[in-house]
Amino acid sequence: MAEIKHKREAVDGVLKKMDQLRTTVENLGLILGRLANEIQANFAGEAKESVVTLLNDEVKNIKKESENWQALYEQAEFVANKFEEQDEKIIH
Repeated sequence: MAEIKHKREAVDGVLKKMDQLRTTVENLGLILGRLANEIQANFAGEAKESVVTLLNDEVKNIKKESENWQALYEQAEFVANKFEEQDEKIIH
């Protein structure tokens, strides 16, 4: 009988950590967005505009990276499921 090499528990652990990281990054984006709004509302001058622009640009980058991370997560989950399907075929 063929030996199964795929360990779903290990894969699920990695997927969980990936999801936690994505959530942390999304939360950082929200915090930076709030900070940009606070600076916009409470400060004046060119320095304010520069800081707000930098923060807003970073929020956009975080959103893009979060979307990329989500796509990577979904692909990793798809591959894990395919491995599991193959393991089932080997067993039966």
